[in-house]
Amino acid sequence: MRRFFRGRDASSDSSPPTPSFSPSPSSRSSAPVTGPPRPIRLVYCDDNGKFRMDQEAVSMLQLVKEPIGIVAVCGRARQGKSFILNQETYSTQIFSLAVLLSSMFIYNQMGGIDEGSLDRISLVTQMTKHIRVKASGGTTASEIGQFSPIFVWLLRDFYLDLSEDSGRITPRDYLELALKPVDDRKRDVVAKNEIRASIRALFPDRECFTLVRPLNNEHDLQRLDEIQLDKLRPEFRSGLDALTRFVFERTRPKQVGATMMTGPVLVGITQSYLDALNKGAVPTISSSWQSVEEDGCRTAYDYALEVYKSAFHRPKDPEEAAFREAHEKAVQKSLAAFNDGAVGVGSARKKYEAELHKKLKKEFENAMEAELQCSNSIQSMERKLRIACHASDANIDNVLKVLDGLLPTMKQQVTVQQNGRN
Repeated sequence: MRRFFRGRDASSDSSPPTPSFSPSPSSRSSAPVTGPPRPIRLVYCDDNGKFRMDQEAVSMLQLVKEPIGIVAVCGRARQGKSFILNQETYSTQIFSLAVLLSSMFIYNQMGGIDEGSLDRISLVTQMTKHIRVKASGGTTASEIGQFSPIFVWLLRDFYLDLSEDSGRITPRDYLELALKPVDDRKRDVVAKNEIRASIRALFPDRECFTLVRPLNNEHDLQRLDEIQLDKLRPEFRSGLDALTRFVFERTRPKQVGATMMTGPVLVGITQSYLDALNKGAVPTISSSWQSVEEDGCRTAYDYALEVYKSAFHRPKDPEEAAFREAHEKAVQKSLAAFNDGAVGVGSARKKYEAELHKKLKKEFENAMEAELQCSNSIQSMERKLRIACHASDANIDNVLKVLDGLLPTMKQQVTVQQNGRN
């Protein structure tokens, strides 16, 4: 699994959640990635406090033309409260960005779900202030929920016995019980109920997984990275296998309208969201995806035209059938280039594909017209030369004078033919 956004692991401090992004295990790249796996940063904050995309990640993602699913893992940062990620606005923006981009959002914490857990994830109540579904009007949590990823609450070092009066319950049951509103009018309880309601509305598709402590020995826990997997507790390995299967099976490429997430789309969508955040604006889901689709299709259109002009070679045979055959071959190459680069299958693609067909037809008509003009001019010049050569007073000087008079016409036809080619 290749990680595109290097996040931070959960720890025991009180710092807020920090997401990290990874492509799902099912995503495939168009070009092989060599060398040992390593983290690749996707987004960072520069010295001026502006969000930027790392160009190495951008270059790699541009090669991934197939649909991809993004897994975001969110956990509390190691640093203390003085670190920039602890600023609430910044944390909510990063949290919102992870939700906007990911197909699966894993919220990673230690222990069970309690009042403190709800406090730490309370920034979800602020998401409606940081995300819009449409450019106009307000946005509710339920509206954002239509575009939200699968939410997985991962409880590490879990020690509670999952049982109720009716017997054993599943981790999913445990999550739903924790998200049920508490019937109490106290201010702090009302605030917690708002958090619960926000989670339910924002993440209608949700699941919970629990992992016991991987090792019992404290010393071994300090060097967990050095411990072989088969040396970990069987209960931990079993839980990890279940989580891994869930991620593999449930992660799907994110899709808005007719546009599905690919590497280039991820680059465009991320940049659109970051531009909004850097301007102090609120990212808008629908307009950002539409903008990426529009830009991608326009770029594909421009490139397809260049491919046509490079591929359309005028045949030596001046007959229309030969010209049409050469045109059709160039059209096929042009359309293939457009289909390879166009984004989505919606209105923008249909618009630019229709424009491309019209433009290619016009290019062919211009080429044929230029060829006809050239042919007619050559025939006219040939007649004039023949008359000069067969005149009763024909001589070399008279023929040269006729040629000199024809030169401007010849140059003009060369220009016409070149314009027809362009």
